[in-house]
Amino acid sequence: MLSLSLTESWFRPADFLVANPVAWSVSCEAFFYLLFPFVIRPLLRLRLPALAIIAAAGLLIEWAYWFFVQDLIDPKQYWIQLSWYLRFPPIRFIEFLLGMIAAAALLRGWRPKLNLWLALSTVPASVLLLWAGARQGWWGAHWSQQGLVPACVLVVLAAAIRDISGRPSIFRSKPLVALGAWSYAFYLVHLSVIHWLMGPVTPSSAGWSNLKVLLIWAVMGIALTWACYRWVEHPVERFLRNLYPRRVPPAPPAPQEPQELAAASEERTEVVLTGHGVLSQEFEPGVYRSTGSYEVR
Repeated sequence: MLSLSLTESWFRPADFLVANPVAWSVSCEAFFYLLFPFVIRPLLRLRLPALAIIAAAGLLIEWAYWFFVQDLIDPKQYWIQLSWYLRFPPIRFIEFLLGMIAAAALLRGWRPKLNLWLALSTVPASVLLLWAGARQGWWGAHWSQQGLVPACVLVVLAAAIRDISGRPSIFRSKPLVALGAWSYAFYLVHLSVIHWLMGPVTPSSAGWSNLKVLLIWAVMGIALTWACYRWVEHPVERFLRNLYPRRVPPAPPAPQEPQELAAASEERTEVVLTGHGVLSQEFEPGVYRSTGSYEVR
């Protein structure tokens, strides 16, 4: 019931109340998208300094929350309570908010000079820093999610700016775009695949022989992911988009010769975005009508 109502992350201990523990993020995202329309509009009106202040405050609040939570966890129920504190939707909303702030800043024309590969290198650098700090006792061993937030924001910004500029990017290659489209389904099924194969395919002690086990898990997981996306996620998304067609203004007309202007002025064009990226153009009855389609993800 908690999974179906998308409320599992609001209750503790969530792990023992749901069939697929990793589905906790769905309940968080339902909360995020419920708030999205009410938050994005004010953000789009703010100037860059205000956006920067909100982003810094949000990050500090999340880090402070996790710092104090460490003292509230009962050692006898460490993993159960840790899981709930990590999944609490209001605190995880801060990460969603950072994404909205980054998008709002880019829409305002902010273009920091970020090298994509340098931004990517901050992820392993952050992992090493978090690991070293945990060994020194500077912070807890489970700060990975909070500590990686700045590096992840940098990667998203650098990739978005590269796309906006039109420069070539390996991340726009067809294989990676497809894997990106399937990625959330992979997240939802990966733990189940591991549990299903835990008996017949059990990893041995640490060693290179485990690469075969990981390869089997990866192939099985990706195959199931493709099936979930192809026959569940994509059809449901298309159905939901069809419920509320989105109208977009027509593209500005191309320059025309003088003799074409008179004929063009008699036509009325309306562009409608429906379904999963279906573009239709409707003209006055008896003049001309055509329909084309394209896919967007």
